[in-house]
Amino acid sequence: MSYLLVFSSLILLRYSLSGKIRAARQIYPYILILLFIFAAFRFEVGCDWGTYRMLHLIMHQPIQDLGAYAITQPGFTVLSKLSYLFGLDYYWTNFFSVLIFFIGINSLAKRSNDPLGFIILLFPILIINMPMSALKQGAAIGIMCFAYLAFIDQKLFRYIFFVIIASAFHPSAILFISFAPLLKGKLNIIAIARAILISSPILVIIAFSSTAELASERYINSANPEAAGAIFRILILVIFSTSFLLFFKNKWKLRFPSHSKIITLFSLCSFGLLAVFPISSVIADRFGYYFIPILTLFLANISSIKPLEMRAFWSSFHYLILLLMFISWTSVSYHFESCYQPYKSWLFGVPERERYYGDINEYEEAMVDPS
Repeated sequence: MSYLLVFSSLILLRYSLSGKIRAARQIYPYILILLFIFAAFRFEVGCDWGTYRMLHLIMHQPIQDLGAYAITQPGFTVLSKLSYLFGLDYYWTNFFSVLIFFIGINSLAKRSNDPLGFIILLFPILIINMPMSALKQGAAIGIMCFAYLAFIDQKLFRYIFFVIIASAFHPSAILFISFAPLLKGKLNIIAIARAILISSPILVIIAFSSTAELASERYINSANPEAAGAIFRILILVIFSTSFLLFFKNKWKLRFPSHSKIITLFSLCSFGLLAVFPISSVIADRFGYYFIPILTLFLANISSIKPLEMRAFWSSFHYLILLLMFISWTSVSYHFESCYQPYKSWLFGVPERERYYGDINEYEEAMVDPS
């Protein structure tokens, strides 16, 4: 109930500040800090806590003994290694990973006319599932927010730079390099075909890499390749994307011309997730998380559109959909019950008992973590 209470309270706060733009902007930094504390200081919360704790424990191994993991995910390896070298326990690695996520999210929120609404809308799906569970991808998404800003500002080399840095934390981010040719010019069929042609050599290399082979083993050929709740998260993305393309695309070009292309691009790509879903719900779900910040940029700015027919409906429908989804998930999901309940924080102290997960000699098994 603590999570539902947090989200419900945030929605009530946003509605109490409706029309009070200055007050909402003033309170935003405090809500951002509170949500950061909520995520960064969790203790034994999130399905991947044990796996990441194991990764922290094995960081005393020399870099050369860490094998492919140190090569394919050097960002998280360095972060974990530094924490270990400074004698910091795993929850500090969690702290710094979450910090990267929130720094990136904050940079994107400041481009919104409603940063408070932006951060609130991220809570039930993105914040709960990424920095509060999948640390590596959470950090990658935080860095990708800077890549999104570079795309909006049409800064090609800056975009490529941040995509590469994000992929150092989670290799999946490298696929967004294929968006680079679309950074300038109009978004149309010719531009998309040109982007595919230009980026195809890189995509082919990625497809035949050891990382892609490992992803295939984990997410397609494994004994349990399903992602719990993935279809609902993807359908929510499709609903929001559809509403943008059908009702707001043209208005958006006039009101937010710099945001229009990237929101249109991600909205179109959301339908691609439905095509990927039958092949691997995990892959579709994982990439869907990258789409959330950009589509939330659209949702948070809806109330800024003028004139806007059915304003009351459009200003609240996304909050209602997310609230209903969150109530359903927290009520019936075994995944949520087993991974997130009860909420605990190390701000109130760490138990003295030994916090150890598995045999240190099993670190290779820990490295095949699905996150």
